Amino acid sequence: WRLRVQTDGWGYDLQLTNTDERVAHGDNGFSAKSFDGQGSMYFSLTDLEISGTVTMNGKTQQVHGMGWFDREWSSQLLKTGQQGWDWFALHLDDGHKLMAFRLREDERDFLSASWIAADGTVTTLGPDQIRLSGQGWRKSGNGRVPGRFQLRIPDIGVDIQVSAPEGHYWNAGLYPYWESPVTVEGSHTGVGYMELTGYGK
Repeated sequence: WRLRVQTDGWGYDLQLTNTDERVAHGDNGFSAKSFDGQGSMYFSLTDLEISGTVTMNGKTQQVHGMGWFDREWSSQLLKTGQQGWDWFALHLDDGHKLMAFRLREDERDFLSASWIAADGTVTTLGPDQIRLSGQGWRKSGNGRVPGRFQLRIPDIGVDIQVSAPEGHYWNAGLYPYWESPVTVEGSHTGVGYMELTGYGK
């Protein structure tokens, strides 16, 4: 893909190239989203090579990096009783990748994850294998939101802190999203992306 954006004071012109096979999450692409069986079809391209230019205040710089592309579709956003979700896409420095999410519910949160090896092998992890807790609460323009999470998956030796940099990352709209970069520390290190909904006002 080619991605071009130009507005007052800044813009970018990027080339995105997929370098690996798609990852099908859950059961051959069906990703459960509740204990009652609701779910979505969900796959990712986790290895996008990105290169191009970024322009800010009249100054253009060459950039390169890596990206992650998701495609998901479902007949509903949330089931009754679910307040929102915490979602993470992580590139780890040892070559693994991790997609994990939690849907926050009145009685019991629903969690799922995909542990992706460097060779593309995917291990699906269920609610009883994952522990996730929000920490580092901060005030934002749309209410309080956790800026840091502790994510533990003992079966695969993961015990990490996932942290957003300072700043406010609300994507305003009919259904507000918090969308931010993150860094990873702990049993593994790396970088990634975090999406939160259902917090604040």
